[in-house]
Amino acid sequence: MNYNKYDSYPTPACARGLWILKCLSTNNEGASLDQLHKISEVPKATLSRILETLEMLGLVVKDEAKIYKTDYQIVLAKDSSSSFDDKLFEAMNYLSKQLGYTAEWYVPTLSGMVMKKTMSPLKERRVWAQEGFVRSWGGEVDAVYRVGKRCYGDKAPSNDVAWTYGKKGKKISIPLEKLEEEINELSEEASFADNNFNENGVRRSAISVFVDNKFAGVLALAECWTPTTDLNVNSSLPQLINAYKDFF
Repeated sequence: MNYNKYDSYPTPACARGLWILKCLSTNNEGASLDQLHKISEVPKATLSRILETLEMLGLVVKDEAKIYKTDYQIVLAKDSSSSFDDKLFEAMNYLSKQLGYTAEWYVPTLSGMVMKKTMSPLKERRVWAQEGFVRSWGGEVDAVYRVGKRCYGDKAPSNDVAWTYGKKGKKISIPLEKLEEEINELSEEASFADNNFNENGVRRSAISVFVDNKFAGVLALAECWTPTTDLNVNSSLPQLINAYKDFF
């Protein structure tokens, strides 16, 4: 989470504190001040005050090695099991911080697949996609589009034109009949990976997520191009599928 995004909440300090507590609740081994700083992107001075406050409230403890831990978890009172938001947070946190991808969460709308959440890895090369971005049902076709279109079905408007990226970022048009056939070939529990990078040097893999047998959205991994990237295989999809099985 970008530090400045906390400012969009009515009480930014409260949002930061709850987010830090949630980070610690998903890590049994705890985390140091430096680790929490990298994960949250909150300045260390502010982070220290938040942790001190949480300690005073008895929600967080700091051991002799200066590792912060908590025995508390934020869950729905009516359900002691992990809520969907908890599972989504844990999955995105793992995919971004442990595997090094930018994790993205999209929900279906009549306009397209709307990015609602994004979580960046602990490295400089990251995808700077903004929350609120819309992958329209007409135009560019990527992994998020394909999975979303397959699962959203007839609710998604028909597109008049479709294109994707080929080798070296070249745009290639897709006949609509061919696109429809390719999407229908995907299973209802769909997943797909783009091998080619777009003009911004980004490619994605995506998987559908269902809650109570209802399509909830698409979990995606965004990968930046590097000189060592395999241009023929997108290896992020198997990792995304495994994470889906582990966290949902």
